[in-house]
Amino acid sequence: MESKLSTQDASQSIKVMEKIRDVFKRHESQPLTRVRDLINPILRGWVQYFKIGHSGKAFGYVKDWLTKKIRRHLMRAKGKQGFGWKQWSTKGLYATYNIFSDFNVSPRKFAPT
Repeated sequence: MESKLSTQDASQSIKVMEKIRDVFKRHESQPLTRVRDLINPILRGWVQYFKIGHSGKAFGYVKDWLTKKIRRHLMRAKGKQGFGWKQWSTKGLYATYNIFSDFNVSPRKFAPT
């Protein structure tokens, strides 16, 4: 299976995914609000650092991966299998639990000449 990301995008997204994965593993039995309080600063800092440039593919990849992690966390809390695609919309999931979702790339601003 080929990677959809370039090597630069992959290396920057892998590091943040490892940090978030560790948070989910360490707080498996905790409510999502507790996990959210820990992952929001990680996501916010990562996006702020990489939002200028060509990070759109990496942002999309991490957001899709994060959505699956959040859904799986909620379904495990209910004692059920699956990801809960029929139970929550993605926008509703991020809005309800107030999870950082501003994965937008900013254009570079040049000084006027």
